Amino acid sequence: MWKKDDPLAPGQNPSPSQSPTPPGQTHRPTGGSGERATIGRSITIKGEVSGDEDLLIQGRIDGSVELKQQSVTVGQEGRVNANISGRVIVVEGEVHGDLRAQEQIILRSTADVEGDITAARVVL
Repeated sequence: MWKKDDPLAPGQNPSPSQSPTPPGQTHRPTGGSGERATIGRSITIKGEVSGDEDLLIQGRIDGSVELKQQSVTVGQEGRVNANISGRVIVVEGEVHGDLRAQEQIILRSTADVEGDITAARVVL
């Protein structure tokens, strides 16, 4: 009824599907390099934010966010006064500016958005 998995041979690495997720973390697919940058609560940025990593914003941004092939998440404590461009945009905090996503925009119940929304799919 139960089959015990064969142990790995010495020097053999487990495949990604066999690797357990560390406690307290969830597996999140990311784009590009597999990295995720975070702008912390105490950080304020005035200007343009761009890059090749997914981005989590918990702080404040005044300017623009251009991550066309990446995911952008505005956390519950995030306050953004900027236009945001990304592959997928998730808003849990406050955004004053236009949202433009290639795939989808997800607005959580805590989201406060003032601006135009452009995406193939919008999830409320």
